[in-house]
Amino acid sequence: MKAGADPLKRNSDGTLKIHDLHVFWVLYGSLKLVLERSGALGITKCKVYLMPLGGGVFGNNHSDIADSIKEAIYLLEKNYGSENISRILDIHVLTWKYSPEEYMIYSNLLG
Repeated sequence: MKAGADPLKRNSDGTLKIHDLHVFWVLYGSLKLVLERSGALGITKCKVYLMPLGGGVFGNNHSDIADSIKEAIYLLEKNYGSENISRILDIHVLTWKYSPEEYMIYSNLLG
């Protein structure tokens, strides 16, 4: 999904993919909280580690999780300015060390 696209994903029958919305809003809310608290505390750079939860037994595919990460960052940039996001937040995505495949998937999906 292109950054800035509508995060309201739908199943083939038109119903909303609630799990995608949940992942998106959890990521957005968490990043927003870090951004606002960092600013309030005078922190000029803050490392943030995101764990791509929701795959595996939960059945969310990697591209949907990566899209949610990109969309959350896009919405923060839209609301707070991209220069503020990149200046304050140093975002890293964690993958399981025993799964080099997962690392490659997220490297490709998130660039």
